[in-house]
Amino acid sequence: MYVKKLVDDIRLDFDFNLSLNRYRDLIARIIFGRPYSAAMAAEQAGKLATSKVDDELVESLREDYGRAVSDLARVAHRHVNALTFAFSYLRPIAVFEIASISAQRAAVRAPDEYRIDDYFNAPPDSPFAQKGRLGDDLEERIAQLDYDAQLELQALMFLGRGDSGDDYAGALEYAKKMRDRHIPDYLAAKQTLHWMLADGLRMVGKPGEDILALYPAMQQWSRYHATEEEDDESLGLQPIGSLL
Repeated sequence: MYVKKLVDDIRLDFDFNLSLNRYRDLIARIIFGRPYSAAMAAEQAGKLATSKVDDELVESLREDYGRAVSDLARVAHRHVNALTFAFSYLRPIAVFEIASISAQRAAVRAPDEYRIDDYFNAPPDSPFAQKGRLGDDLEERIAQLDYDAQLELQALMFLGRGDSGDDYAGALEYAKKMRDRHIPDYLAAKQTLHWMLADGLRMVGKPGEDILALYPAMQQWSRYHATEEEDDESLGLQPIGSLL
């Protein structure tokens, strides 16, 4: 999970003489403003705020934990910055979840040739029905994002698709000009959206590589796509939770 991964990455990057539970609580308070268990609960409820280091809170924590808290906060700040990189609104966990659904849809094999009635009258367990459900799930997940986050996701897709060279800022400006499109429907219609997002992250540079390192499945998609040695059949079928 996102909270556990981020907290433990910070914990392993800085040696602080505290028990596991107390150390996780301290880090969670620094980056989420709440204890570890409360941050985990907020994540599960879909109400977790964006991670950030609160300097005023760090100062108050120094009274209880000593001056080393300032050093810990600097480590935490580095990890948080690596996660947010070019985005102001879009969280990396959302990128991964959206890419995962897209990959699962692409991995469902449907006949290349079919009659239109085969598609519209498909039984619930047919490949057409499975793809349809996953397509609906994908559109719904994108629609859950705030509009600004949707714009950033669209810009990342443009970047990975090669519409804007290697300039993310330019891709974002291009996305902002396309206000006549319904973004969730537009992006969900891209059958290889997961490839585009993974490639977009790779093109962002070092911060994007940090995100790919957090989620090996996305790194795998990007690598296979670049070499064209594999297709979607063997990718994206694991539950999202097992990959975090």
